[in-house]
This record gives sequence, C-alpha cells and structure tokens, in this order.
Amino acid sequence: MDAALMSEALVNFHPLENTATTAIAPDDLRRFLDAVAHPPQVLDLGEAESGVQ
Repeated sequence: MDAALMSEALVNFHPLENTATTAIAPDDLRRFLDAVAHPPQVLDLGEAESGVQ
C-alpha cells in the first residue's frame, strides 16, 4: 500500500459497488488486514507521473 495514502486520516474504498463508498482509518484497515491474515506492506511509492502535458 502507498505510504502517502496510509498517512491520511481516512481512506475511502468502493466495496465492489460504484454507488457506495466506505471510509476507514488507516490503523483500522491495518488491524482488519492483520485479522484476515493479509498484513499490508506499506511502501513509499513517491509521486506518480501522469504523462499528461
């Protein structure tokens, strides 16, 4: 997971439905992923280049 994303107060996801969004605190997301045996690897991905000029 992107370290910049995980530094935010809340992260938002679409739960396989485009008409719904769920928000969760990064610490709670980590706790959930650990509980389901999928611990995240948080990496500094830096700023992505869009390629748009």
